[in-house]
Amino acid sequence: MPLINRSKKPVTFKLRPSDVAQFQKCNVSLAPDGEVTLKPREVMPVEVRFNPKARLPNFNLDIQLVVEPNEPRKLISLHGVSHGIELKLMDEVVAFGSVVKGSRLTKSLQLSNFGDVKAYYKWESKQYSKNFTISPESGYINPNSNLDLEVTFHPSKADPDIRYSKVPCVIKGGDKLELSLMGKSVELDTSTTEELAFATKVRQATTQSVTVQNTEDKEWAINPTISTEGDDAKGFFSGKSTLVVPARGSAQYEVAYTPQTMTKTRKVKKQEGDAEPVEVEEVDTHKGGLFFPLPNGTALLYRLVGTANAPDAEADLQETVTAKKAKSIIIPVKNWSKVSQRFNASWKVEGENDPALFIRGARAFDVGGSSVKEYKLNFLSLRSGSYRFEVTFRAEKTGEYALYNVDVTVEEAGLVATIELASQVREAVSSIISIENPTAVEVPISASEFTCDNEYIEITPETLTVPPGSERGFEVHYRPLVASEDEACDLVL
Repeated sequence: MPLINRSKKPVTFKLRPSDVAQFQKCNVSLAPDGEVTLKPREVMPVEVRFNPKARLPNFNLDIQLVVEPNEPRKLISLHGVSHGIELKLMDEVVAFGSVVKGSRLTKSLQLSNFGDVKAYYKWESKQYSKNFTISPESGYINPNSNLDLEVTFHPSKADPDIRYSKVPCVIKGGDKLELSLMGKSVELDTSTTEELAFATKVRQATTQSVTVQNTEDKEWAINPTISTEGDDAKGFFSGKSTLVVPARGSAQYEVAYTPQTMTKTRKVKKQEGDAEPVEVEEVDTHKGGLFFPLPNGTALLYRLVGTANAPDAEADLQETVTAKKAKSIIIPVKNWSKVSQRFNASWKVEGENDPALFIRGARAFDVGGSSVKEYKLNFLSLRSGSYRFEVTFRAEKTGEYALYNVDVTVEEAGLVATIELASQVREAVSSIISIENPTAVEVPISASEFTCDNEYIEITPETLTVPPGSERGFEVHYRPLVASEDEACDLVL
């Protein structure tokens, strides 16, 4: 900024901060910073530089003009602020204690942004991914807010001391953070393992409870670990993350089994003694483990075994239709998976095959993940009666299926159409009646199969053959011999 000497004499002066320590703290400097003589009408630039190294709140500073021997006076007022990123982990160490190999234990870690701007972070996961996972691994956190991270310990091998010191978290535009991870992986002691057996229909939950006894005089807060053998049963067994057991008391821990796939059977050969091997069927059950790390240094171990049987019908649908009239039956198909699935549709009618019954629908059907979509099934019966059939939607990739029971009552067909015929006496008039054959075989129809209580009505030709999937017509002739008022009659085939 320019400084002008508007007097008629030279002026010798000096610029100085009102508070030198505060200027240094706020990283503010000025030039010139020594004694200067300014001639009359001379202009000199004054430079004020703000170079913050960290976040600074709002500040107010003054630059003084000193002309000896006068008192210093305020020349310039400075106002400033420095916005920045300030992230902090609430814990610098996450310790898991003992975890059975192959199982998982998750703890929460809070990341706080005390800064003024949105901050982006990314963990160097390559350093710890073998035994730990931090989720979300990367992202952002808004100013003056907190983000809960999930740190999961998932050891695959027994090791008494697993640790990763000072794992870096890179902050865009800021200083990196460091976190230490540690845990202990122990072998599962199968000699003391008890078994919990579950049996239910697929996609239906069932529960079992176990009792945990507290032998100490202080309350226990236990973090049970539920694991599964292989990915086939992943997520099928579940329970609360924490169990609180009162001092010298007991508590019930409930384990839920909600299978998403049916257990399969396999044939194996077994031999007893010297007898010939016999081929028998074995159920390939869903397997898991339940581990309680107790505060007294001991542990409770349970083996989880689940059997998932074929599903019940998702719904029983009832419809009432009229014979010889097609109707769309709507079936709400639910996709139990979180991903989209293609289903193959099929249906089976109870009882003997009825050539007068026609059921049609799309054979392939896509449904989005965790959603419901309507499936249209076209139903046509040429005669009255009751029908019951089962519709199955089988997932193309997994073979899992959902089924629906459908009961249809077919009522007698009403009046198909009204034909108006008007003629003078002894003069003929005619109209065409179309006959559709929806079957796969040709159908011969004789004119004698028509009944009508009017003697002046005649049907031609004598015989008509309707090819499969086609339509043909009979001609109805009306030739009255006497005059008459309006009269009606039913023509029935």
